[in-house]
Amino acid sequence: MTDVNDNDSGVLARLRRHKEATTGDHSFTLPNTGVVVTYPQFRGYEDWSRAQRMAGDDPTLINLYYIITVCAFDGEKLRAGDYRELIPSDDHLALSGRMFGGKVADTGNDRKA
Repeated sequence: MTDVNDNDSGVLARLRRHKEATTGDHSFTLPNTGVVVTYPQFRGYEDWSRAQRMAGDDPTLINLYYIITVCAFDGEKLRAGDYRELIPSDDHLALSGRMFGGKVADTGNDRKA
């Protein structure tokens, strides 16, 4: 539980209320494998920072390490190598869209620039 300090500024109090209101987990089923992925509704910066450290000099791995840090797959954690080997691309893209806010267009790539 996040305590709201009487000395908090308006923005700090607002952020603490948001964190408190977004406790719990999200879950959804990967479209190809049928694996249920669960991740916290509120994800703090510390997990992103950990993923950056794990990726080291290869920034292309940050998303992978973030996903395996915060997600459970049918209630279990996966290692990076297992994720890369066993999660098909379509499932990875669906999960990435959920985790990082991407949306799949209903009508394809017909957006106007």
